[in-house]
Amino acid sequence: MKALRIFSFVAFLALGSAIAPQTASAFTYYVTLSDGTQYKFEASNVEEAINFFNHQKWTTNGMEAILSKRPNSGEIARQK
Repeated sequence: MKALRIFSFVAFLALGSAIAPQTASAFTYYVTLSDGTQYKFEASNVEEAINFFNHQKWTTNGMEAILSKRPNSGEIARQK
């Protein structure tokens, strides 16, 4: 009887973890200006992040803006 309870409990945990709701997570992207200012936004994929980056006016007075996946990492896109 005790083994049946343990088996039922383990089966319940396994079933619960198999059907747990899966949430889509957004990825965080960073825009770094040449003066050191950083902005952060979320996008569901790289294409969406590049599209958002290209349609925003990030720079003024000849500064550059760099889109990256992590702060101070390699650039994905650049805007002058």
